[in-house]
Amino acid sequence: MKTGKLNSHQLHHSVLRFLNEGNEHTQAKVGEDVAYYECRSKYLAFSTDPITGATKEIGSLSVIVSCNDVAAGGAIPRGILMTLLLPPQTTIEEIEEIATDAARAARELGVEILGGHTEITTAVTRPVISSTVFGTCEVIPPGVKSGDAIVLTKKIAMEATGILIREKEKELRLLSEEERREGLCLADQLSVLKEAKVAIAYGVNRMHDVTEGGLLGALSEMVFGRDIGFTVELDAVALSPVTQKIAEHFGLDVYQLISSGAMIISLEKERVEGLLEALNAQGIEANEIGQFTHKPEIQIYKSGERQHIELKEVDEIYRVMG
Repeated sequence: MKTGKLNSHQLHHSVLRFLNEGNEHTQAKVGEDVAYYECRSKYLAFSTDPITGATKEIGSLSVIVSCNDVAAGGAIPRGILMTLLLPPQTTIEEIEEIATDAARAARELGVEILGGHTEITTAVTRPVISSTVFGTCEVIPPGVKSGDAIVLTKKIAMEATGILIREKEKELRLLSEEERREGLCLADQLSVLKEAKVAIAYGVNRMHDVTEGGLLGALSEMVFGRDIGFTVELDAVALSPVTQKIAEHFGLDVYQLISSGAMIISLEKERVEGLLEALNAQGIEANEIGQFTHKPEIQIYKSGERQHIELKEVDEIYRVMG
């Protein structure tokens, strides 16, 4: 395709036609450079995220990952703006596929795509999507406290599992068809909106979705710049055998692999049982895996023995996808 913005006909028929379906508050239009949303909540929460590592199903992934950040902040995602930067070899059919995937994910999460920008450019060699999401909330979670228990929902590295199965199909011929299906099923569980709503209603101190850097990276972010640390028992962390098999094949540390779909929740230890019951009642797997400590030290255990694990500067997936 020609470089530059999509023309009005392409934008209307191949992008906005899909994104506007089902929107209640506003619809993106050709020639409109701003979006409006009526809001009566006390707080607005904003987050922005790019999708750069994956090339398949990036429309839905962009919506889910950005909404996860807002949900983890204690807010309900409401609206999203998306910027699509696409290389010249992109076809109009591929653009329609991205828009369709994004629209489907938005409908499933109850968030409206309010507008954005779509452009063909030589500045990228593969599709790049950057999404900005806003949500609404009545209160702001107070934050992590030393002594808080660490609860983890679902399984780690589900996002990495889906990305690697889709992007490295030839290298992963060792997987059986059943294992491949199981891995892709994990990749369909990347939204944390459901557990966030449960946690907000129950009342927790902090939530953090596990993205780049994996579980250990996310926990490190939560204590960075604070006079606290954490202890974690890796045996308590839920992990799919398929994910473990893929990580071992590529020689990757599964605890430092991108893990959208898993969420860390911090709350007082005496309230953990009630939260686990509330999550399980909604069909959400969750486990207590550790505790935030008074001492600013990272303590990692496996089978009861202290582990010495080097924290990586970048996510492990880039060793394969770089």
